[in-house]
Amino acid sequence: MNTTTNAAATIETTTTATEETKMNACKPYTPKYVVKVSAARMPASCWGRYVRVGVMEMAASAPAPAMLSARAKGCRRVVETWERLHVGRTSRASDAIAIAEAHALAAALRRRAARHCDAASVGCA
Repeated sequence: MNTTTNAAATIETTTTATEETKMNACKPYTPKYVVKVSAARMPASCWGRYVRVGVMEMAASAPAPAMLSARAKGCRRVVETWERLHVGRTSRASDAIAIAEAHALAAALRRRAARHCDAASVGCA
């Protein structure tokens, strides 16, 4: 509630929910990009560990995802996945390469979202 004191009288103004929505309309949606690694399903004849790597777009206030799926709580969409990657011991293993690519993709998407938000907020008063 805003109070303005005048020489003649005191005027109290309140903002309604629709006015607050109009004021927040120019504030853009800022997504959060998360890299998620989960175990991959493989046939019993395959020995060793295999993983899935994915980049997920999450709501800004969402908790960490529990699964690599579009059905996860707070998930907007799954941007990209790398399927059935063997877990190796070195940085040259397929899982390590995919995780590095996923982190690079998430960083690029964060930079792109930040640029978009900065450009959208220029016209806001």
